[in-house]
Amino acid sequence: MSTMTAEQVAAWREWNRNRWEAVESLKARGLAEMTEDRARQIIERLRLFAPAPPDPFNGEGLVQQQSFFHKCKV
Repeated sequence: MSTMTAEQVAAWREWNRNRWEAVESLKARGLAEMTEDRARQIIERLRLFAPAPPDPFNGEGLVQQQSFFHKCKV
């Protein structure tokens, strides 16, 4: 089993930090350049693997809200 010297550990940490910063800047640049259409395409692809979010305009929210406020008045 090999051990690393303090200098090797410091060099490894610096290399890892630089690599992380490069990846983060690449991701930020990709997000900044993304168009609305591309974002929609990605969301549609991801929805194949996840359940669809509830429709906020199906009226259930209003019914639940009215029920909640009715209980508070009693």
